[in-house]
Amino acid sequence: MRAIRGAGLEFRGLHYYDGQLRQENLAERTAAAHRGYDGLMKLTTALEAGGVAIPEMVTAGTPTLPCSLAYAGFRSERFMHRVSPGTVVYGDATSLALLPAEYGLRPAVMVVSRVVSHPVPNIVTCDAGHKSVSADAGVPTCVVLGRPELTPLQPSEEHLPLEVPPGAAVPAIGEFLYLLPRHVCPTVNNFDDALIVRHGTVERVERVTARGRETPLVLASVAH
Repeated sequence: MRAIRGAGLEFRGLHYYDGQLRQENLAERTAAAHRGYDGLMKLTTALEAGGVAIPEMVTAGTPTLPCSLAYAGFRSERFMHRVSPGTVVYGDATSLALLPAEYGLRPAVMVVSRVVSHPVPNIVTCDAGHKSVSADAGVPTCVVLGRPELTPLQPSEEHLPLEVPPGAAVPAIGEFLYLLPRHVCPTVNNFDDALIVRHGTVERVERVTARGRETPLVLASVAH
């Protein structure tokens, strides 16, 4: 409370992030999230008892969106409750697997790749290494849309090998494959431009203006 009062800023409320909870079983994920929310509500009550108002509370990463919506304590009229599931904007394979199907979410981003080689009978290679599809979520880095039988293997910087099971059709060299990333946020960050397609028609090309990051030391040197 001393820090809040001494900060010299307007205190708007609390932001509690729990997007690291990714249990595949929703009931287990919800139980873990609600234990954290119980602690958050105790903190809120203590702050209010000390004379600090909590006008707003923000919770939830994408995996804990349903957990946050199900928590009764957030329905209080004491504060405005917001959720912040950022990945639902674009969607990816991980969020689609973790969120309830009844939400009706569909992915809005894919990476278009091309098969560039067929080195051995059960492997083809496409031009979508980890400089294209982020590898931070682990291997496989993506799902091949329309070809679920293809298994993405360990990527290199520029290339992604795909395992073809026995009896499956082998993608031809030059064939386009559409990849749904497991983690879309850093994947979008890999590209300068995005092709906007609506109902099968290319509408425009958009610059990915938020990609990369600011470098504080460089900005400071320019300012001086």
